[in-house]
Amino acid sequence: MTESIELDEFSIYKGDCFDHFHKVSDSSVSLILNDPPYGITSHAWDTVLDLDQMWKEYDRVLVDGGVCLLFCTFKFGLQLINSAPSN
Repeated sequence: MTESIELDEFSIYKGDCFDHFHKVSDSSVSLILNDPPYGITSHAWDTVLDLDQMWKEYDRVLVDGGVCLLFCTFKFGLQLINSAPSN
């Protein structure tokens, strides 16, 4: 299966976000849409991301006024909110 799709000026990357962040230029993303793993099952893929590193990368790639939309359970949502930088 393909790891990325090129659509004119847009790219979609499939896989672990930390394996692809280096491909994304600073201040180049208008929308981050993510359904991160919540860490609530015994599946190998369901491991909570390094949230400090995730926020650091999100801050780096988002344009001023960019939007980050995350899907999650209520309990994990509290963890996301508490881990988010205050800026």
